[in-house]
Amino acid sequence: MLSAAILPLIAPVFLSPKDYSGIALLLTCFLFAANLYFDFSGLTDMARGIGKLIGFELPENFKAPFFFQNFGDLWRRWHLTFSLWIRDYIYIPLGGSRKGEFKTSINLIVTFMLGGLWHGANLNFLIWGLLTGIYLSLERLFEVQNWKVFPEIPYIKPILCYLFVLLVYSISWTFFFTPNFNSAISSIVRILTFQKGQSLTGLETGMYMLFFLFLFHVSEEWPERYSVPEKWRVGLLPILGLLILFIMVGMNAGNADFFYSRF
Repeated sequence: MLSAAILPLIAPVFLSPKDYSGIALLLTCFLFAANLYFDFSGLTDMARGIGKLIGFELPENFKAPFFFQNFGDLWRRWHLTFSLWIRDYIYIPLGGSRKGEFKTSINLIVTFMLGGLWHGANLNFLIWGLLTGIYLSLERLFEVQNWKVFPEIPYIKPILCYLFVLLVYSISWTFFFTPNFNSAISSIVRILTFQKGQSLTGLETGMYMLFFLFLFHVSEEWPERYSVPEKWRVGLLPILGLLILFIMVGMNAGNADFFYSRF
């Protein structure tokens, strides 16, 4: 339902990204990431719930992924079954992190390039995987060398780091929703140069969806982080569900196919 509310907002951008402003394209990146989360997390959560009813325990696939601290933490929270699979069957057999920093970086990049091709055999997915591998490799290099990107200011550094990772990684989603490589590059250039163009329609709905994304993450992350009693946890989810249901019914959200079912 939540994914279905986002898709009509960003689907026109998929068809003709060159017609939209840089700000509209950046917002599309954020909303596309939220759409993927609602779509795939909803699908896997339903599967886990059905599994529990018949006595099966399926693995958790998302752990509040947008409450990340860095690139590595993001991939420890996002699409866990996929992350663990490429780690166990590609990264570790290649040598993992056992053969020096340079070889580790190559292993990360190759692993995520192959992971990109898993989503589809085209250049866009390959480049998305390449970029992801480069982000993780550079982050690891900076940590090993103890290089500082942001000033060591309490509370300020985590915020700057979060915004940087969010911006960089969100922009890389252009390789998912644009039709080809040239269109992806053109979209990124439009974002970085603040090009003028059409605006997103229904932006208020998009803001609601991002707010719901935050609420979902709070309900998932904070009870464990702050040791919220179990009775409060049990009561929080139905309230959140009813709130979302009432608002979505009022917005007359439709239905949409699961985006991730194509992979």
